[in-house]
Amino acid sequence: MGVIMYERLEAFQELVEQICYSFYRYEIKTGMIKLEILISQITDFISKSKVEGTQLEGINKLLQIILLAVEKKDFLIVADVLKYELLEQVLLIQQPTANGESI
Repeated sequence: MGVIMYERLEAFQELVEQICYSFYRYEIKTGMIKLEILISQITDFISKSKVEGTQLEGINKLLQIILLAVEKKDFLIVADVLKYELLEQVLLIQQPTANGESI
């Protein structure tokens, strides 16, 4: 994985942590602003990566869950899905395959 991609993933992880921290502390406005940034980064990241159909479906389902939780104002669910599911799915996209290429 290139240095730039690694730095982008680190920044992505840090942003997820900041969003979770905001939502856990019930700082909703701050969390929502950062969530908008995160979603645009995910879109950009996916468009520049080779993402298989099943991976893309999984990420889309998680984003739907997040949006539904936001609608219901259940920000703890949003934080948990971001931290424990979506982050993992995005990181899996960059796992090297057997021949050394990124997925």
